[in-house]
Amino acid sequence: MTPKGWTLAKIDDVIGYGGLPAWLELRDAVRSDPSLLPKIRRIASHGATNGEDIDAYRFWLKIADHLEGEHKAKAAPVSVTQRDEWLAPQGLPLGWRG
Repeated sequence: MTPKGWTLAKIDDVIGYGGLPAWLELRDAVRSDPSLLPKIRRIASHGATNGEDIDAYRFWLKIADHLEGEHKAKAAPVSVTQRDEWLAPQGLPLGWRG
């Protein structure tokens, strides 16, 4: 299914009634198209108070937070300082091989 095929009703069905394969498909769709996050938040927020499986909707609110963090991390540029800290952990010189 293409990301454009994810309607609010489809997302609600997957969260409320879908099994793990459907959840993974939705997760992968969000990873490829982060514009689905507002739809998921809208459905999950409503379902977290009014849904039949409240825990599933609350869980998807957490998943949305995680996926949004993943997306922001990919989009954020890495500063030279961050890069150097990653390349040379614990203050070791960049050329150090151990």
